[in-house]
Amino acid sequence: MTPFISIIIPFYGTADPVLLQRCITSIREQGMEEGSYEIIVADDESQTTGGST
Repeated sequence: MTPFISIIIPFYGTADPVLLQRCITSIREQGMEEGSYEIIVADDESQTTGGST
């Protein structure tokens, strides 16, 4: 049985969404079998969107 992995990425409203996408893409390109992991993006629920100052 393949272990299931949870990857948690903290993301704040002022963070750059391009960096978040790069991070997710990098995780997906690691060669792990699809379905053997989950990616959880934890948002701080701020009122700004990613990249705003």
